[in-house]
Amino acid sequence: MLGFISLSNLQDRRSHYPKIKDNPHQLLSPRFMKDQAENLHQAKLTQLNLLQTRIGLHGNRMWQLPLTYLGLFGLSFSKTSEKAIMLPFVAIYFGLFAFGFVLLICFYGAYEGYTRTAKNMVTLEEELGLNPSTANPWSHSWPYFGLLVLGTLLSLIIAIYFYLLEKLQ
Repeated sequence: MLGFISLSNLQDRRSHYPKIKDNPHQLLSPRFMKDQAENLHQAKLTQLNLLQTRIGLHGNRMWQLPLTYLGLFGLSFSKTSEKAIMLPFVAIYFGLFAFGFVLLICFYGAYEGYTRTAKNMVTLEEELGLNPSTANPWSHSWPYFGLLVLGTLLSLIIAIYFYLLEKLQ
């Protein structure tokens, strides 16, 4: 029948696997131990490659988030200087402030992911007998964090400025 596995078919599939319980000394054989060590080493190399990809992803987020935000801020600021277009500037800059606050949270998450990945990479490099070359200095991240904080605060200040300007007119 389709969709069902017969008992004989299941028994045939199990016969392809080694029967360790029939020979428990096989677990202690040098060949078995060597194969296990090679498998573990290969698994660690694969994990190291995955961590390298992940650290690149988090590292890219840490510079893309602030620079994209500052691009939006600059675009909004250039539209503010054009008097021909009347836009609700208070709403735009308050929205930029809220968006910047959300991006600060995302930036912190990217930094945490980067830090966690870097720590795991150093541990894995040591286990593989490599010289740990993964660094995670805060000095690489704080300029981007500062740009994001600066843009967020400037958005709030400009939103308050346009709000007061509307109230005084």
